[in-house]
Amino acid sequence: MPINVSCSNFPPKFSHVNGVQSFHCGRLGIILAAMTCGYNGFFIPTELKGWRRFSNVFGNVAPFITKNVTSGFCLDSYYFSVDSSENKTGAYYIGQGLTKIFAQKVLSAPIVIHASACDWTRPQNYSSSKRPLLEKGRKEADLFGFGALNEVHVLESKGRTVRNGSGSLSTSQFNAAMEQALAQVSSVATVNGQTPETRNACVWTLCTSGVQGHVEDPDGFGFDVSVSQSEVIEDAYAFVLDEEDDGFRNDVLSGYRTKEIVPGIHVGLLSDLKKYLKSGGRSVETILQITRESRENSFDSDVYSAEDGTIIYMENDIYEHSGYSHK
Repeated sequence: MPINVSCSNFPPKFSHVNGVQSFHCGRLGIILAAMTCGYNGFFIPTELKGWRRFSNVFGNVAPFITKNVTSGFCLDSYYFSVDSSENKTGAYYIGQGLTKIFAQKVLSAPIVIHASACDWTRPQNYSSSKRPLLEKGRKEADLFGFGALNEVHVLESKGRTVRNGSGSLSTSQFNAAMEQALAQVSSVATVNGQTPETRNACVWTLCTSGVQGHVEDPDGFGFDVSVSQSEVIEDAYAFVLDEEDDGFRNDVLSGYRTKEIVPGIHVGLLSDLKKYLKSGGRSVETILQITRESRENSFDSDVYSAEDGTIIYMENDIYEHSGYSHK
């Protein structure tokens, strides 16, 4: 069964998104998406986007999620057994992963990067009175999604948890999360001089019975954002471009080059895509052509291939061997 997302206020070109959208991903999909969202920081060392970063995010996500027949995955009860100072990081990463998958599957924007990869400029004629929401909380969105024909989507993610499996936030909790998300995503006026196709304020309700999503598309006022096509590609695939070829294998999954990030977990990308990137290729349109294969592939529950050409593979179930089962 899929994850259901209630969507509203999308513009005419994307009016088909309004209503309830559904997508499948499973726990491996969430782990992969969370690991490849980029780093939340504007002044960062390169290694925070690489393989060490992957193992860090994996450790903050994998222990807290389990299989679910309704939505593919849900929070494990273990999430509520640890202190909130520990598990809140997991909710943050899970929310970002869901938002990335929403962009890929619903908005047809396979390449998703973190906002920290972009340059932000406040126009001289900007006035906060144009959008009072901008004065509440942080003022930048989380992610940018890139699709065909230079389409750009702005996304903000909020992951919120419900302890008892009811699947519903209180009205006050939901409104507070959505207001923050609207403020952040509406802070973008233009990307590379053009109005974004959509601005997506995403609130994800995570509980032990499944996952629900709500997405609204507000108007935008405020910052002009710029990012070159080469910067988009270099950020999205930093885990390959910033690393030597040592450790990559071509005998784990046919057509893919993979690397074992923790025992039993392999992450990689299409062999043809890796070759293109390493040769200096930086065209979004070319990458969309190469990754069309991964959008058409079908794998079992031990493998998940994403729309951007990345893949994750789990040997059996590593939790079975550690005495902690995610079944």
